[in-house]
Amino acid sequence: MLRTWTRWIAYPIILVAVMLLASCVQGFASGRSGGADDPLNQFTIRSFVADYRLEIQPDGTTDVVVTEQIDANFSRSRVNRGITRAIPLTYQDHTNSVTDITVTGTVRSARTTIGGAEVDTGTQPVSTTVDKNVLIIRIGNPDRYLMSGDQSWTLSYRLGDVAMNTPDGLRQEIYLDANGTGWEVPFTKVTARLHVPADLAGRLDGQTACYWGPEGARNTCPITTAAGADDTVITASAGPLDRRENLTFAVGFANDAFPVAYTPKSAALPWWLLVLPVIGLLAYAIALAQWFRATRGRRPGAIVTEYLPPEGVPALVAADVMGRAPRGPSAQLLEFVVAGTLTLRSTQPAEPGPDGPPSRLGWWQRRKLRKQLFIPTEDFEQIENADLQTIMKGYFGGGLGVAPHPDTAAWMADKQAELVQQGGWRTWASGSRTWLLPVFILFALLAGAGMLLLAPEGPERWLAYASAVLGLLLVIAAYFRQPSFGPLTEKGRDLRTHLLGLKQFMAMADSDRIAWLQGVESAPRVSSDDHAALVKLYEPLLPYAVILGHEKTWSELLGEHEKALPEQSAWLSDLRLNVAFADLVTTLDHGHQHRSFYSYSGSESMRQTHMSLGDSVSDATASFSEALSNMQRSDNDGGGGSSWSSSSRSSGGSSGGGRSGGGMGGGGGGGW
Repeated sequence: MLRTWTRWIAYPIILVAVMLLASCVQGFASGRSGGADDPLNQFTIRSFVADYRLEIQPDGTTDVVVTEQIDANFSRSRVNRGITRAIPLTYQDHTNSVTDITVTGTVRSARTTIGGAEVDTGTQPVSTTVDKNVLIIRIGNPDRYLMSGDQSWTLSYRLGDVAMNTPDGLRQEIYLDANGTGWEVPFTKVTARLHVPADLAGRLDGQTACYWGPEGARNTCPITTAAGADDTVITASAGPLDRRENLTFAVGFANDAFPVAYTPKSAALPWWLLVLPVIGLLAYAIALAQWFRATRGRRPGAIVTEYLPPEGVPALVAADVMGRAPRGPSAQLLEFVVAGTLTLRSTQPAEPGPDGPPSRLGWWQRRKLRKQLFIPTEDFEQIENADLQTIMKGYFGGGLGVAPHPDTAAWMADKQAELVQQGGWRTWASGSRTWLLPVFILFALLAGAGMLLLAPEGPERWLAYASAVLGLLLVIAAYFRQPSFGPLTEKGRDLRTHLLGLKQFMAMADSDRIAWLQGVESAPRVSSDDHAALVKLYEPLLPYAVILGHEKTWSELLGEHEKALPEQSAWLSDLRLNVAFADLVTTLDHGHQHRSFYSYSGSESMRQTHMSLGDSVSDATASFSEALSNMQRSDNDGGGGSSWSSSSRSSGGSSGGGRSGGGMGGGGGGGW
């Protein structure tokens, strides 16, 4: 009952964690909510031309006077009142200023009468607000809707303190985003022109670069330099650009071109983002160490080759000692069938097969055969060990094609572990560490909640979510990796050493095995032609072939020897089925073929759950690592919460080390 109770806690938690992870990945992919689906953003900017004029101020800082010519085409009438333009005021811990804002244009607005339009010329209505270090400029008349078709605005403003040093300190540069990665509408073409006055043109070092695409993209675009009498104009262009795609340009200067310049910093990783993942990894490492200690025991010394199964040890126990408990029921079934304790029967009447050797069965045919096989109820009473009788009834009492109920399978897995523990092969049995699950979950939830409450707005909040989910998945994976059985005792280690020797014997080639048998004093004297003796010797080892992973080659080998006998073995002749011996063994290996058969059983349930969790943890780790990488590249925090922040480390954007969205300014916009 305790295992059922822990499942009711664990699996919903796993589901919630996976859902949170999915939302994190979606958040990284899409940033803010989908503005592209907003009816206010169903228009296109046909042309975005930005002119930047450099001006060095008396205090040594460098401003650019920006003029943005925005030509838009609206496909719908009476939907938009205008557009918004958002400009970030921070770049890492550096503060920019935006002043001297003016907007002019020729705008067609709807009249009060339906279908009419009037033209507004000159200065346009403008309102500004600052939200989380982002200046939001709203352009348009709140009392009038725009008509469909072309609309034009000219936005001018001064962006202060834009000069930067390269990280190596050897050069300086102007590194700017043009339109920015935060627009919710596409652009047909974006053009940026940097006007360098004559007194600064001599300080240009010839290094220029243009990048385009979504945040962090390295796509390059053409950039040209034209020297004039009054200034030098450096022009970059790209297009078409989709939503959230941007043009970034960088122009290099000599080291002393600007008296005051900001040096970008490589973003440090916030320590708190690693708390839960590190704790989760620590828990998982501890669980993994306990797993190996429980499954491997001490490293055996010299392994002596064995050719006989261990005396008085059920195959169920041998499978557990080898760390392959889920193969135990199938191996034990084979052991009882070979010994004649259990008899296989078929629900379908025997049909005469074609002449010649039986054809090999496909997966579907073996599945069909499995559903036909059953063991008479009275046969189970012949099993002397009461625990083994209970386990065999539970697994195979309803037929080989019917998997037990999960609660029944879990209970029988506990019985199997108790059988091993009571026999003195392990120190403790299943169920003794179930307290770990609620402890781990409580800790993970409390720690995760604390991290989420401490996380700021913006990309760091998504990183906090990813960190919490990754830590939670690791903690849950650690619980399922926690062994449900104890370490091997001295008796258990001796048994494992014997089984390793048996594995060594079974891995030999047939001729090597026979030669070895001929040369060992206690081994029987058999030859390759003595099929009856080999069948008598090999057949009892078939259950151990299943345990040790040699069932296919071993059953095929044994089947070849069976063919040379006048009659098949008794346990095969009872069936009268024209199937290959290897197919029959594979069919009986119920647990190996049907994962649902042991999805709740013993140690393998942890291994299988761990494998599926491992995939989720791997995906989460990949997403988390990518997000951390993006954040470490981030120089512009987008105003402390913008999802369209710049992502370049600014390792010298003008010399080819930049990315789209890596410069100062830029930002985004949309309709309103």
